[in-house]
Amino acid sequence: TGQTVSEVSTRPGEPTRADELVYDPQDGLILAINNAASPPSGTFIKVDKSTCGLTRLNTIFLDAAHGVDAENGAEQPAWNPDTGKFYLSIPQIGPNVEDGGVVRIPPNGTTVEHTYPVKFCSPAGLTLGPREDVLIGCNTVFDTAGKVWDPAGTATAAPKDVILNVKTGTTTDVLGVGAGDEVWFNRGDGNYYATGSGSPLRPLPAATAKGSTPLGVIDAEDRSLIQLVPTYNVPAGTGHPAGTAHSVAVNAANNFVFVPLPANTAFPACLTGCIALFVRPSKAE
Repeated sequence: TGQTVSEVSTRPGEPTRADELVYDPQDGLILAINNAASPPSGTFIKVDKSTCGLTRLNTIFLDAAHGVDAENGAEQPAWNPDTGKFYLSIPQIGPNVEDGGVVRIPPNGTTVEHTYPVKFCSPAGLTLGPREDVLIGCNTVFDTAGKVWDPAGTATAAPKDVILNVKTGTTTDVLGVGAGDEVWFNRGDGNYYATGSGSPLRPLPAATAKGSTPLGVIDAEDRSLIQLVPTYNVPAGTGHPAGTAHSVAVNAANNFVFVPLPANTAFPACLTGCIALFVRPSKAE
């Protein structure tokens, strides 16, 4: 009918938006993240499975007093049915930009119960894959000297995403992909898909430069990069700056890959924004 069934405010009086969320179907819980609030926070929302009515429950503040000193927001959450816990990417923990991590949060919890440190990444995207692995989409490109990469500098960029095993805490760097924003695991073909909005190949300046913000395809079994797919070529004109791709979703039934694109890219008829559809030939139906 197009009518709103239910709505709820994550933090009454808080002017910043709820940026990203995840749903736990086992407990009927949403965890919605206010990434730009000070401090950033997550709000648990109960979903009535019969009526779809929403009820706000606890808020977890992502500061030192509640288990993690999130100094640069909080990003994509994920839920793990095997552990029943929520996981959340934290770009920066404490004063050093190279120190980020993933935190584990119990359902409707008000404090972080565990932190997995992740360095030289600035974690943003997060998605659950096989074997208790999660793919972390890194949001910042660091260089080979361990500093934030400077396009005008002499140190080489070292873009990567990271696979973290939440059972053992071990990490595997996936080199050559990133930096980006949201990520996705597709159980239909066993691959991760990672956006590249902050890639060192991104256009500078965005209004006129040629470039690429590649979508990365990562084999979840052997944890290796298998393909980079450009999502940006050159603006169709200079009247509106071209943006980059921040989101990706995949239909597991046919392995169609959907990437929302901003206005003014080189893709035909995408002058006001569009959704690009990619197909991996070996899996398409």
